[in-house]
Amino acid sequence: MTQLLSHIAFTLLLALLTIHQSFAASDMSSNVTSKVPNTSFNELSDNLRQPFVHNDPPLAPTIRGALCLVRADDRILLVDEIVTGKLSLPGGTIDNNEDPRLTAQRETWEEAGLVVVVGQELGRTKRAVFYECKVESDIIAYSETNYGRGVELPIYFAPHFGVEVRSANLLSPKSVSPTEYRYPSQWPMVESMFAELPNQPISYIDNLISSAPKVHQLELSWLSSTQEALVAAPKQLQELVVLGGNVLYIVLQPLLLISFLPLFIWLWGRYFTAQLMFAVTATSLFILVAKQGFSFPVPHAYLPTLNYNERSGFSFPDLIMANWICISSIVVSQIQPRHLSKFAIAAFLVTIIIAFYQFISGGAFLSDMLAGAIIGALVGWHFIRHHFSLAVSEDYTFTRVRVWLILTVIAATCAYIWQYPSFLSWLALCIGMLLFAVANGYCPPRSKMCLKELLCALIFILLLLVGYFRLETMFAHSGIGSLLLQTLVIPVTIMIPAIVMIVFRKRNCH
Repeated sequence: MTQLLSHIAFTLLLALLTIHQSFAASDMSSNVTSKVPNTSFNELSDNLRQPFVHNDPPLAPTIRGALCLVRADDRILLVDEIVTGKLSLPGGTIDNNEDPRLTAQRETWEEAGLVVVVGQELGRTKRAVFYECKVESDIIAYSETNYGRGVELPIYFAPHFGVEVRSANLLSPKSVSPTEYRYPSQWPMVESMFAELPNQPISYIDNLISSAPKVHQLELSWLSSTQEALVAAPKQLQELVVLGGNVLYIVLQPLLLISFLPLFIWLWGRYFTAQLMFAVTATSLFILVAKQGFSFPVPHAYLPTLNYNERSGFSFPDLIMANWICISSIVVSQIQPRHLSKFAIAAFLVTIIIAFYQFISGGAFLSDMLAGAIIGALVGWHFIRHHFSLAVSEDYTFTRVRVWLILTVIAATCAYIWQYPSFLSWLALCIGMLLFAVANGYCPPRSKMCLKELLCALIFILLLLVGYFRLETMFAHSGIGSLLLQTLVIPVTIMIPAIVMIVFRKRNCH
């Protein structure tokens, strides 16, 4: 129990540091956003206080969505959704008998950072109504993005940036495949409505480096020079960098880490694996809370010339670097002395590769990764001290139900305060580990998996992932369905190795 209190106290100290630094960051960032809106939606448009006058027929009870169509420079405004991974028109659900025009206006601001005047109704389906929307001020777009396909808008000040929306783009309708749109069957209808819209002007800019905090402006100049050099490099080198970035992005996915849970149990046992998962979860929750406080956007938000990954939202401190340093620091305790130098060299090389791709892709600043590395090292050092201070050979602390119950409550509190998909995913992981801890009480004492248990668990997880990816395409049109599916797969994946161990060992006992 003393060790548990020590971990909680350490987490609280880090949280206090985050809160203190968050206020300082807010004061600093408030002075560098003069080029973009920095206020609430209700303060941006006087039209909100005026009733909408229209002769539209009443909406059917089944219509629950209101969408905006914006045409600028013969391109249509589309947002890239994080949860569904699809393109969509800015808009959202009509709540509490809200005027659908107000819904379209509000959602366009929250998702695309644009204040619009909602005009005539263009059409409707069984579930949504479409409106012509005119932007009140000039549309600002980056001059070179999306590899000639279209242009991207700076939206890092939009309330849903990095939460629901990855980016907002002006794309030629002909360049968009119906399968890329959230509702493929509706895309021909959207194209026909788009043809009726008048064009709106666009003001093009190269970047918004001057709007970034001073601490990041120097790094952005370095990044700009590096990316210009890469653009001038041979095409094969560019493709190699893009390929490496995509591979790294896949390898570092949390779901992949969870899928290899049986491998960790086979190598190091379920007690050490639970400790590793606890460290990663605590670090991630702390980093996510810190991101909301500092609110420093990713470099790509200011300089979108190149972007090789799907990172969006806030980047300080960097979560990927923090978790990598934390994991590699803790795993050191399991490496045999004769292999320690090899592991250290390999870990250092991986750290350099992660830092390079994070920076060159516009996914994180160098200072973001440095802060993440320091936090990850502090957490790792704390857990290493815990490991080597044990008076017994096995540590059962992190397979106790009450430990994961406490962390689940903390994650649930964070998910309630910040109702974002990222917090919900880590809450799902905590619930999965809580169930893992409950199942651990029914499992015979042997800590490590045998080879048969490992192979069986990996096969079941592979089948689960195949089914998950199939269902993901089926639910791509539903935001809630996609979110629930992405959340539920996490605890189910975690429970598979626990169930396999129980079944195998109960059979052996009989």
